[in-house]
Amino acid sequence: MAYQTKWTVLKALLALALAFAGSCTEDKTDLAKGSEDGQETVIPLVPDGGMVRFRLEVDKSGLGSVLLGAGHIITEQDQVYVNSAAYQPFIDDDGTAWLEVPESESSVYRMFFRPAGSARWFSDGAGDSPLRSLIVPFSQFYASTVEGLDSYPMYGEYSESTGDRIVFKDVLSALDITIKGSAAVASVNLHSKAGADGGVSRLGGIADYSLPEGYVLENGPDFINLNCTSGGTGVRITSSGKHFYILLPKGDYSEGFTLTVSDMEHKGQTFDIAPFGIEAGEVKSFSFNYSPDPSLYFFEHFDNFVWGANVSGNPDAGAWTPVSVDDSGTLSGYEEDLAVSGASIPGGQIIQANWATVSGWTVGERPSVSKSYVQSRNIADYAYLYRCQEYQGCVSCGAGDEVRGVVQPATFSRLRDGIYDLTVSYDICFRYGTGDTFLAKVSGSGIVTEVTVDGQPVLLDDGLEGNNTYNHSFVNNCTLDRGDLKAPTLPDYSDGWHHVEMRIVNVNEKTSLGLWGADAGNSIKHGFFLDNLEIRAFRHEGPGRKLRVLLFNIQNGMWSDQGNNFDNFVAFVNKYAPDVCVFCESQSIYRTGTSTAVSDSEWQLFTGMRSSRSNTDASSALTDPKWAALAARWGHSYHAISGYRDNYPQVITSSLPIETVKRIVQCSGSGEYVQHGAGHFRVEAFGKTVNIVTCHLWPQKFWPGRNTEASAAAYEGRDFQKIEAQSIMAKTINAYPDQEDWLLMGDTNAISPIDEPYYDYNELYQDIKEKWMYAHRVFRSEDYAHRLYDMIREGAGSPYIGGRFISSTGGGGRIDIMYGSESMRARVTTLATSINDTWSTVTSNPLLDPESESHFSDPSDHRPVYVEFDMSK
Repeated sequence: MAYQTKWTVLKALLALALAFAGSCTEDKTDLAKGSEDGQETVIPLVPDGGMVRFRLEVDKSGLGSVLLGAGHIITEQDQVYVNSAAYQPFIDDDGTAWLEVPESESSVYRMFFRPAGSARWFSDGAGDSPLRSLIVPFSQFYASTVEGLDSYPMYGEYSESTGDRIVFKDVLSALDITIKGSAAVASVNLHSKAGADGGVSRLGGIADYSLPEGYVLENGPDFINLNCTSGGTGVRITSSGKHFYILLPKGDYSEGFTLTVSDMEHKGQTFDIAPFGIEAGEVKSFSFNYSPDPSLYFFEHFDNFVWGANVSGNPDAGAWTPVSVDDSGTLSGYEEDLAVSGASIPGGQIIQANWATVSGWTVGERPSVSKSYVQSRNIADYAYLYRCQEYQGCVSCGAGDEVRGVVQPATFSRLRDGIYDLTVSYDICFRYGTGDTFLAKVSGSGIVTEVTVDGQPVLLDDGLEGNNTYNHSFVNNCTLDRGDLKAPTLPDYSDGWHHVEMRIVNVNEKTSLGLWGADAGNSIKHGFFLDNLEIRAFRHEGPGRKLRVLLFNIQNGMWSDQGNNFDNFVAFVNKYAPDVCVFCESQSIYRTGTSTAVSDSEWQLFTGMRSSRSNTDASSALTDPKWAALAARWGHSYHAISGYRDNYPQVITSSLPIETVKRIVQCSGSGEYVQHGAGHFRVEAFGKTVNIVTCHLWPQKFWPGRNTEASAAAYEGRDFQKIEAQSIMAKTINAYPDQEDWLLMGDTNAISPIDEPYYDYNELYQDIKEKWMYAHRVFRSEDYAHRLYDMIREGAGSPYIGGRFISSTGGGGRIDIMYGSESMRARVTTLATSINDTWSTVTSNPLLDPESESHFSDPSDHRPVYVEFDMSK
């Protein structure tokens, strides 16, 4: 049979290629009508009875072959729509698929192939027509979306050369992204750059067919996300590469894309994809090496959050939610269907709803949503997503509720080898009409030192400056109000987003960072949106020559760890690698786990020194072989011991040679002794002579030897501390006025005047506060050769300079204090803190001696004080 046609006419009328750019025409031509330009078209073979027969095939070079290895095999369960009517094919014995349809008066046959199972790709279920409500998926999945190509609708292409042979072709194109590296990938996100310039480049949503444009997306987001969580395991990549396929509408993407890869360990990396054009059925290939910046500790762009309104992008994208949820409205997280929802509507339930049931548990342990949903979003290890909900590409925190919310990743548990500085950045937007402020809470260890909003520095209101906050829990609250983070003026949030960057110093594995609504009240609107959270961790190592000094009261010769051969203690010191250590209470006194005194032969440290109690200012070094062996385990070849009178001497260890200048045991001209002794030592550090004075002041209420109620009631012990402090200053600072560089440190058993505001709340201190400060008024006095400054609270680079406070005990007291001369004060870096890590946390020791009811803390009732000095200054 002869066939005559104009291919250009059939191209316009029958080739149903997708045209996703541009707006949809209002004139949706009835597709049952034939050609309107009068052109003659070809009639396929008419076997009998006015029926027309077509031989059906699926394009063997299409996406199915490339992505799945084989195209769809047409069966009798499939359907073909011809001029808006549905027909089922029949199959010959040789497997050839045929379709017979009534002959069209206009000789135009528009064919849409709907494989069995294609209902999943239409927002209204099975639907009555392939021309309406076709889902173009922006939420895709590593395995199921590509496998679903077998059920995705196709269109028929008819030409003069094919005769009655109809070859169904794809309506989508695809990207083949090869990723090389070593990680378990959680998401691969494709984001159009057109939106960055205020343009629109819709990549998914629901499309209708219209002449002459073809399928047109009337709204939809400018991203496609490939969810790779795969039930919580991720997709493992290797150095040879793994293929990730992303289905994409055909189009001319003249702005290019940003590709973001995130892995299951919350690392990530972004790549640029240059502009390109792509036709339906075409596959474009790209290859990338995935190697996140080593400093990147946490990366969360919320790319697997795909449902709900698009408050972080173009509001015209609309709000989308899945159709197939269970009877309770619970999402599995792996839904592929979608439907339009109301503006500003979240994409899912509250992830953690009730504080009482989630506090202390991770999201994976206590979610209010399904476990499957938690796995699909890779959020199981978050400490809190309290009153948080999913939106497209971001998370809401407290939005939609009358109670504030919390976003808090897990602790920084991988930072186990020292002290770190963090840089934290995120994009944030208040809920429209909010009355709340925003709070960044740093707990466990660390303090916020700098904050910028949209590149501009803002004043730091951390709740510790200029008020009476008594901070003994190592919590640093940094509040940003609406003067810094202005709420949007429009309900579509388009003008409310800000970029925030923070610097947090002195961070370790115990640190946690929470982003909160600041106001706990229920009379205001709460809520903010969060996106692009990135945290980078840098080991605290700056330029220049550094001297690091550790002060630590180790409680009865490190009683807690002496039965463990001091392994934990040694690991702790090695972790922070100080150059000089000063230890108070450096002698073992009790048997392990008891308050029973040990004999000389049982002592773990400082053996056989009882006979030396009368030792006075001697110039020769006083050392101990067990301390020498212990110090060597953290790389210190030198040690010396202070004046020794009782069971509480100080020991200094160092990687630098130590000169023992003086051991102090007697108060000047008083006939009284410095009860725990003191010492004056020197070390040479980077060409400078640093004088180090160690002390441990008398702690009791009563005067030594006057164990009376009257003495205790008068707090005469504090008067005695003053005499001890005066004697130590006279024998050290004043005795060597030509020496510039001084450090004086120890357990003072006294509070400092500089901390007075933080004790005002405590009635215990009110009547005796002045006496508790006697010793420090001596140390801080200008009556001596060199004025001494508090290295934590007054050091030049200290994050606690000014009005901030940090405890050195398990309670709220700061009694372990390091002083320094002006020259040393000027050298203090940001590493100036009381260490509060996993091991050195002050806790009540479970090893209690039941006979005496005595107990100690574990590992000590004091925290270590750690200060770094830049000796290049």
